[in-house]
Amino acid sequence: SSIFQMAPLPMGFLYDSVGPRICSIVANALVGIGCIIFANAQTLNQFIIGASVFSFGGAGIQFSLVHLRNLFPAFQNLVMSGIMGMITLSFGILPLMGAIWEKFNVDFRTLFEVHGTI
Repeated sequence: SSIFQMAPLPMGFLYDSVGPRICSIVANALVGIGCIIFANAQTLNQFIIGASVFSFGGAGIQFSLVHLRNLFPAFQNLVMSGIMGMITLSFGILPLMGAIWEKFNVDFRTLFEVHGTI
C-alpha cells in the first residue's frame, strides 16, 4: 500500500511526459511483470518485489483511465463513475482467487500467472 501511495508522483510525471497511451502500456506491463514475479517467488523478498511492482503499475493504470472521460464529452461523469466502479469491483478478484485456491486446490502461482496474463 505504501508503494501504491508513492507511485502517483513518478507515474504522473510519465503521464505528463509521454501521454496516456504510453503510460497505460507501461503501467499494464508493470502489473503483468509484477504478477509473474509474485507467482514465481521463492523467498519473502521476491514476494515483496513482485507485489511492489504490480502496486506501482496500478497507479499508472488509474491515471490513464481518467483520460478516457475526455473521449465522451457529453457523458464525462457517467464514464468516470463507471471507471471508478470497475476499479472498485476489480478488488473483488482477490477474494475470488482465495475461494478458487481453497475449493479447487489451485496453487497461488497458477492463480497469479493467469491473473498476470489476463
